[in-house]
Amino acid sequence: MLSDRARLLRIAIIATLVLLSIPDSAYARTTEASDSLLQTRGTRVFLDMPTTYHDYIRTEIAYVNYVRDRALAQVHILLTEEVTGGGGTRYTLTFMGNQDFAGINDTLSFCADPLQSEEIVRSTIANLLKRGLMRYVAKTPFADFITISFKKQATTTAARDKWDYWVFSISSQGYVQGEKTWNNMWLWSYLTANRVTPELKMDISVGTNYGENNFDVSGSTITSITRSQYFSGLIVKSIDDHWSYGLSTDLNASSYNNINLLAAVAPAVEFNVFPYSASTRRQLRVLYKVYYERAYYIEETIYGKVQEDLGKQALSVTWVARERWGSVTTSLSGSHFFHDFKKNRLALTCDLSLKLAKGFSVTLSGQAFMLHDLLSPAKGQASYEDILLRRKRIDTQYNYYFSFGLQYSFGSIYSNVVNPRFGN
Repeated sequence: MLSDRARLLRIAIIATLVLLSIPDSAYARTTEASDSLLQTRGTRVFLDMPTTYHDYIRTEIAYVNYVRDRALAQVHILLTEEVTGGGGTRYTLTFMGNQDFAGINDTLSFCADPLQSEEIVRSTIANLLKRGLMRYVAKTPFADFITISFKKQATTTAARDKWDYWVFSISSQGYVQGEKTWNNMWLWSYLTANRVTPELKMDISVGTNYGENNFDVSGSTITSITRSQYFSGLIVKSIDDHWSYGLSTDLNASSYNNINLLAAVAPAVEFNVFPYSASTRRQLRVLYKVYYERAYYIEETIYGKVQEDLGKQALSVTWVARERWGSVTTSLSGSHFFHDFKKNRLALTCDLSLKLAKGFSVTLSGQAFMLHDLLSPAKGQASYEDILLRRKRIDTQYNYYFSFGLQYSFGSIYSNVVNPRFGN
């Protein structure tokens, strides 16, 4: 048996080497001249965007030279996304010139409807790329092969919005899975309504969740059920390009958190060091909130409460940046209750992607919470089922999450060829 496996392995290796040695000289001869011209004279472009767009763009725009390292690029193209008030997405393409094109920068954007297909979105992105690249391609030999046409559009009149910018969304989802000794069901539904204009932002959301786990252990069934409901409302008024103020309201109930009803209202003010108009690239926001809460608990808490009125304040600082060196989103926040300053929390969250050197990148993601303000855990000793199945909130002083990744790539700097055979 071993000799048969060894023989099959040798045959597979030989067959692979034979396939790799088959020359594609006919293809090479027909493309050698154009590839040589593209690599030596074509505009070198680095696409800083999800790889799902790369093959399509390389196919649609074949007159630039795509490189896989930003340090080698003459044009660095950054794609950023923001959710619009209507539930769609605003895509912004930032063109940053390097080397021969240093200082030649541009920004183009468009808004995609939430119902638009992926094909429409990626074709629109490709069209914007074509427009933005013209000022760079015009300085290369490929400019002689490009023509520009103008399609005159019919005159349109402004349409009245009968919904007055309000957008509504209703969703209900669920899943069921299982095997012989275990099954799980999860159901959730929600309704959202929002209205977003440059001067005013309003968000309303209401939802419910139900989860059930059943475990067959030695002939007996252990069942874990969690339920929650929530309502949240937010209204934010713009003052200028740096300041805004608002008010949020929340109602929620959670069997896991031992909350029968928690009602909260919080006025807030926010300052953005960078203008909000530059939010696709960078933000540095300072947000201050003051809360009033009334809580009704399902069971008596570890502090002997079945209901209570609470006040607290919170301050957070959030930094968001998308640059050539990578991207970062990090937030540091702290809060405390007024009746006892020792009832406080400190939270740090971070998502970081760094392109440190040629072909080498690092990604970090994490959350860390110092928790001294959990007032709702139920009084008494938690059962093994509650702990193992996480049916109830257990008092803790911290929680955390952390992940990291390293990537290094080397080899040919060019990435122009698209070959979809056998998938990606």
